[in-house]
Amino acid sequence: MGRFDTIFYIGFSDSLPFDEAVRDNTEVSKVIWSDPEQVLIQNREEKLWIAPPQVYELSRVSNFTKFDDLKKFSAERSLKGCRTWMPYIVSMADGQVSIYPQDELYPQEPDLDGKNNTQVL
Repeated sequence: MGRFDTIFYIGFSDSLPFDEAVRDNTEVSKVIWSDPEQVLIQNREEKLWIAPPQVYELSRVSNFTKFDDLKKFSAERSLKGCRTWMPYIVSMADGQVSIYPQDELYPQEPDLDGKNNTQVL
């Protein structure tokens, strides 16, 4: 499996910026407008699949109940820039878990090439 870089953006608007987004029918096959919590619920109920990095980011932003608080956090966070990190996969008897920076099991020096970032528990 190849590795790729992903970056997340957040934008703020009092209304939807457009009715229809461009779909490439590969990665983007459906467009929905929803709040983060509803997307996470649909993912848990297996009605919608989203990749672990999206689950992580949507979980973070779903903690904000006020538009202005999220906007302030985003503005402050953007000043810190970004860094490269890799999810660390832990295999268990009943599935896999993606571990991210600041999680207890995340390694001190992760393999940024993604070749040895799996652990079996």
